Amino acid sequence: MTEPKQELRSEVLQRRSEISDDDRALWDMIIFERAHKLRPFQLARRVHVYRSFGTEVLTNHFFDYAWGIGKEVYVPVVRPDSLDLVHVRVDRDTKWQRGAFGVEEPVVEGADLVASTDERWNAECAIIVPVVGFDVHCHRLGYGKGYYDAFLSNTSAVSIGLAYECQKLQQIAVEAHDVSLTCVVTEQRTYVPL
Repeated sequence: MTEPKQELRSEVLQRRSEISDDDRALWDMIIFERAHKLRPFQLARRVHVYRSFGTEVLTNHFFDYAWGIGKEVYVPVVRPDSLDLVHVRVDRDTKWQRGAFGVEEPVVEGADLVASTDERWNAECAIIVPVVGFDVHCHRLGYGKGYYDAFLSNTSAVSIGLAYECQKLQQIAVEAHDVSLTCVVTEQRTYVPL
């Protein structure tokens, strides 16, 4: 028997995959325009941005924008043998390679580019988070591995989820380890917890 969350994941991922290329391109730009103008993102000295893949909301614009105005930019790197994300600082010269789960990851060329969760992720930071599904309370349905819940539970940084409106669910059952987002940005609006 399939878990209810797994059924929801499959349903939402199917809806997301059915978005046309034209709609996706337009909506990605609208979501970027909404999200990067949020005050916490503007004020953050350091931002953490996932590398989008597949049918996720495109994040390329966030990298270029943040570098252009002098922010430090970090990306998560997944280690399949651990629930902890590795946080790697990237810039325009970073070399990329296909990593775990098919996501582009930076080639780490020095230990000084890797930040620990404790030392870097405070209220002066903003974290752009991938979303499979969400509800109006900004509860997030992720891919089920728990990487972001573990990361977000140890930080006071603002967390901004990116999603398309078709990913909205009526309600997500919250478990003890689940961490709600500060907000979720879609092509139609910005959700904050009710």
